[in-house]
Amino acid sequence: VGLNSFGTQTASIFGGGAKGGSPGPEASNRSATYFEYNGTSWTAGGTSNIVHGRTQAAAGILTAGVVFGGTSGPGAKGDTLESYNGTAWTEESSGLIATQGMGGFGTQTSAVFAGGSASPIPASPGTVGYNVGTYNWNGTAISSSANTATNHMYTAGDGTSGAATGFIGGGSSAY
Repeated sequence: VGLNSFGTQTASIFGGGAKGGSPGPEASNRSATYFEYNGTSWTAGGTSNIVHGRTQAAAGILTAGVVFGGTSGPGAKGDTLESYNGTAWTEESSGLIATQGMGGFGTQTSAVFAGGSASPIPASPGTVGYNVGTYNWNGTAISSSANTATNHMYTAGDGTSGAATGFIGGGSSAY
């Protein structure tokens, strides 16, 4: 559930997340393990310092990527951004917003993350819970940016930030 990936067709990384649905086996099957793909086969990659489950907020290439937010357990949204250098994970920033289900795109030093859920998903459909926030990572700090036009949960993104463009789309806009 909510696995992360970044890279190219012949040099990428995939992992994290959890097996099973919530609240079932996800609670005991969280993973910080990642696998690398070289276009032909899979090998073991680095293990992140924390679990980044239920997020697709990842950007970069195999040897220079980042993952932001996610859950470290049922109901526990994360606010940590970690970078990956092709071998090891490093915690870079935390504290801006605890979120899950975001999308992301860009590079290790210029990434955009948007959407997701910044508060508990309420029991009542149509109530507040999904996030319209957009956040920029510049390689040193993460900051708030303009809101998206609509709220989306479990989104995906692709592209580069800066002069070129990317997109965040898909996912659910209501519960």
